[in-house]
Amino acid sequence: MDIRVLRFFTKINAAGKSVDWVEYAAGHSIQSATNVARIKDLTPNPENTDNDIPGTSGFHQSAVWHFIEPHYKAWKEGKELPESGTALEAWTAIGEAEIFELKRASIRTVEDVATLSEAGLGKVALPNMRQLRTQAGKFLEALNAGAASEKMAALEASNAEKDAMLAEMAERLAKLEEDLTKPEPKQDTEPKPTRASQKKDEAA
Repeated sequence: MDIRVLRFFTKINAAGKSVDWVEYAAGHSIQSATNVARIKDLTPNPENTDNDIPGTSGFHQSAVWHFIEPHYKAWKEGKELPESGTALEAWTAIGEAEIFELKRASIRTVEDVATLSEAGLGKVALPNMRQLRTQAGKFLEALNAGAASEKMAALEASNAEKDAMLAEMAERLAKLEEDLTKPEPKQDTEPKPTRASQKKDEAA
């Protein structure tokens, strides 16, 4: 399940109490359809027996809340929402003005820019959105290629270390085999002359 949190806000109800709300959307329809709900309506009831049963309303509610909860906690603590994807600030092709306009259109990551639909392009108050969409795709490709290269280098280093260990083990086994196949030194089976026998020989 891919869910993007767009904003949290507070309303005062008829009883004069503050009620927290959230606006969110599925990742694939962030530009076309959003949902608005009270936080308390999204929080799963621990007494429900179907929270862990796929296909039930309780299971769906738990899955939605699983994505929204960390964002809500961050908002309550006065922190920025955690990004899901590559933050716009990490993309050097755009500046503060472009980031501001993109966030105004609920576009928070480079992945959002790269996957914008034609309708979504028109909702951003920037003149070069098609070019930015192309650049975003290339940026992510380069990013993924770099990550793949780092993984390959780490794998090669790991393989080299394993090869060295195997070579050392083979050397030890060869030495052990050599030691086992060496002929044992011949032992002298003739009895050593005793002092008494030596005196007897001298007397004779």
